[in-house]
Amino acid sequence: RTADEIVRDLQKQAAAIRSFEFLQFDKITPGPPIGKPISAEIRGDDLLILQEIANLYKETLKTYKGVLEIEDSFEQGKRELQVIVNEPRASEAGLSVNQIAQTLRNAFEGTVATTIKKMNEEINIRVRLSEQYRNDLNVFNSLLIPNQRDNLIPLKEVADIQEGEGISYINHYDHKRTITVTATIDPKLTNSFKINRLLQKKFKDISQKYVGYAIRYGGEQEDSQKSLRSLGKAFIVAFMGIFFILCVTFRSILQPFIVLFTLPLSVIGVVIAFLTHGQSFSFMAILGMIGLSGVVVNNAIILISLINDYRQTLPSVREAVVTACQQRLRPIILTSITTVLGLGPVAYGLGGSDEILKPAALALSWGLFFATLLTLFVIPCLYTVLYEAIAAVSKKR
Repeated sequence: RTADEIVRDLQKQAAAIRSFEFLQFDKITPGPPIGKPISAEIRGDDLLILQEIANLYKETLKTYKGVLEIEDSFEQGKRELQVIVNEPRASEAGLSVNQIAQTLRNAFEGTVATTIKKMNEEINIRVRLSEQYRNDLNVFNSLLIPNQRDNLIPLKEVADIQEGEGISYINHYDHKRTITVTATIDPKLTNSFKINRLLQKKFKDISQKYVGYAIRYGGEQEDSQKSLRSLGKAFIVAFMGIFFILCVTFRSILQPFIVLFTLPLSVIGVVIAFLTHGQSFSFMAILGMIGLSGVVVNNAIILISLINDYRQTLPSVREAVVTACQQRLRPIILTSITTVLGLGPVAYGLGGSDEILKPAALALSWGLFFATLLTLFVIPCLYTVLYEAIAAVSKKR
């Protein structure tokens, strides 16, 4: 059974149970990247201002097409009684907020008055209000607090008692209070890169409007950026490795550059594929492009290697290029077609679609297809032009 079928069954069962006030199902998408497609972490000190900024983000996200399940990480706690101290009146009475809080703590949680030693055991004697008074709201009207002059001050004279909601928990990031606004997207209507870019553009001046508050974009975007930086390093290493092997194989500096010219030719096919299929350049797409860089050079290597062999027996560069292209046309086309057809079921979901592998398969198949066609025309022309130009310069000398 698929995850969607299981979720639908659970939703039907939940609908039959009327006692739920709120029920949420989260489908975990296998990565990379991982995390929510949209995640904005709002950092600051005042929770009220953090909530205000979070509401601005949520209202903005509601206006974007394809954005779903908009929520934030702030959760209200249980109902509670809040003691609001009137600090000027408390100061006149010789009381501090700490003294008032300590008295309330002693009244309801108790304080250790003495300890009784019994054999090898110590028993703490805790003094506090009896249970009937701890459960009576009127007790706040009769509580007395001793001030610095040992005078007893009624609590109701220096504080107000009101009912409110507490806070379940407070998230912190870099020692700052944080509220995170998250949302998911419908990939058929939009993508996370587009929405995050719109948010960054709209709220680029948020730190100036709310001084001391900062926004950090995390979730899928943060994971994608980390992955892209890692892939960038991997691509450089792969490029240098391919170039070194080609230099050793051809014993030339120029010919490896001709071979590697197939890389930008393959990018043309990848761009066309993703534009026509409505796909975004995700982590797996770029991973497919890196894999593509190691595949597309094979055709150019086979072609140039044969050209070099024919140059040993044929009188001109042009004749060697034409003869080699005639000999290698069928093998290059056949090997590329078999690879493209093999990737087709994965790229188009024939027999079952995999949203993770699909971008990589699209990049590989379309990039290889276009690179093969262009290689058969561009690489021979480039080879001919460069070596005929080198021969012309040598004759002038």
